[in-house]
Amino acid sequence: MLKRWIVCTLLMSPFSLAYAFDAKVSNLMDLGFGTVAPFGPASSVNEDVCIYADNNQYSLTVSSNANAGAFEMLSTGGPETIPYEVFWNNTTGTNGNVQLSANQALVFSNANPAVNCGGQKNANIEINIPAASLEGALAGSYYATITILIGPAVN
Repeated sequence: MLKRWIVCTLLMSPFSLAYAFDAKVSNLMDLGFGTVAPFGPASSVNEDVCIYADNNQYSLTVSSNANAGAFEMLSTGGPETIPYEVFWNNTTGTNGNVQLSANQALVFSNANPAVNCGGQKNANIEINIPAASLEGALAGSYYATITILIGPAVN
């Protein structure tokens, strides 16, 4: 008995899969610490902001201009750095906020479906310099630039 094999080849054309996601952070201003004393208490600043997204849930990733996006303030006059912490709250105010890790996405809810949140604010960012970071810090000017990336929630 003769066996015959039939071979079929299915060719698929390349395709793209797109997911449209609109998001915007607004009402975000530059935050300043003013003069902070070495060996002083922790110092923090915070601001209520608007998170608009076309979906209630969103992914948030925060990084900085320091090496590898770490949360460190850079000296304007040398290699010194001052570590800091970043907290996020999916409502206004700091009560119940969550500490973020640099370059690590977390999923939050409560995005506003109206661009610019209809003039309202619905989230909060807090920057904290712990007292331990100030111990032994050299006098000088320090700065940091934070990048906030909002994307679709991926669970």
